[in-house]
Parts: sequence; C-alpha cells; structure tokens
Amino acid sequence: MSKGGGGFKIDHPLDPQNKYLYHSFVESPDMKNVYDGVVVLDANGQAVVELPYYFGAVNKDFRYQLTCIGGFAPVYIAEEMSGSLLPVESLG
Repeated sequence: MSKGGGGFKIDHPLDPQNKYLYHSFVESPDMKNVYDGVVVLDANGQAVVELPYYFGAVNKDFRYQLTCIGGFAPVYIAEEMSGSLLPVESLG
C-alpha cells in the first residue's frame, strides 16, 4: 500500500472568519498532530521551545519527546506549556 501524501485546510481557531490553517499529515492509528521545535540550551542548561501561537487552540493531551545530539544529558520539560512556550532544562 502506498499513498502520495495529503493535507487539509481548517478554519484558523483564533480567527475563523478571516484565516485558515493548512496542515499536512503523518498517518498513524492514533489521532495526533506533530510539531517540531529545535533549541540549544544556554549556559544555565535552559531553553524555551516556541510553537505556533495557535498551538493550544488546536491541540490537547500533549506528548513531548526530547532528543540530545552529540551526547547524553538529563533533559526534561521544566514546566507545563504556557501558551505556545515550552520550557526545557537539563540537570547536566
């Protein structure tokens, strides 16, 4: 089985009368959206991942995945997401 790709258009949740969101999709047996953010920790081992401002309006039950490149580090989500900002910290 193969599929060339796909996408969809929805009303923008924060301005449905004037804007749309265009999304592609990843096929999965679960309903979920995937958003990526790339950050580099500062000298204090902290960073903030900034997601689209509409993120909270179209998503719930968040799942996080952190990947360190170039070595091991005990990174974690510092606190629950606030708006579209996700604080990340390292114990290292």
